[in-house]
Amino acid sequence: MKPQSILLFLVLACLCTAAIPRRAAADESGIVGTWTAEQQGVRVRVTFGPDGSFARTMTGASGTATVRGQYLHQGNMLMVQPQGQTFIQYTIRELEHDRLVLVGTDGVMLDLARAPAGAPPSAPAKPVPAAALPARGSQAPEKGISVFVAIRPLKQVNPIYPPAAKTAGVQGVVRLRVTINKDGSVQDIRVLSGNVQLVKASLGAVPDWRWAPSKGVRVTVVTIAFTLPTGSSGRK
Repeated sequence: MKPQSILLFLVLACLCTAAIPRRAAADESGIVGTWTAEQQGVRVRVTFGPDGSFARTMTGASGTATVRGQYLHQGNMLMVQPQGQTFIQYTIRELEHDRLVLVGTDGVMLDLARAPAGAPPSAPAKPVPAAALPARGSQAPEKGISVFVAIRPLKQVNPIYPPAAKTAGVQGVVRLRVTINKDGSVQDIRVLSGNVQLVKASLGAVPDWRWAPSKGVRVTVVTIAFTLPTGSSGRK
């Protein structure tokens, strides 16, 4: 090849290389960090640790509940295991430096924003006036149980923390999809996630809930958090 041809080839190669934009480097921290969101009146704060641990704090009108556990992140799949529960699977629809969009197997989407670096931990929930809690026709949940629901019921029968679960150190979150009839009664309940013992306790209470009548059938998600006191002597 002639020297002129070699020089022209090198110049074209440099121009082509310069014209190809470099791919942005992947966020090395990935999912690790603290993410926040607010859905249906409930504030959610999730922290994924570099060691595979996670903590989820939910704050609503009924108070604040925190659940801890482990997680596994592979590609666009996220498996979360709250303490005492089986794995809950999510699909990662979007993962950017400041945004994380998760979709559960039930189709419910959670759009999270990364908390600013150095942001202080969530402030304790403000006390709720006794007149505002619980819903009319119900008694206050026992200690260690927090109930979160978007459509507030007129009558709310609260579950009882199973003694066997307490002894075994079982805690976690139960999520139920509840279909409400026009007259406000419960039409159908589907279990979205939760430990078997805690689900059974929840299903012993939620079917007796009653909402205000409406013109059509409604669907809501009931979240019930069972939390043992710090330092519980139950088996883990």
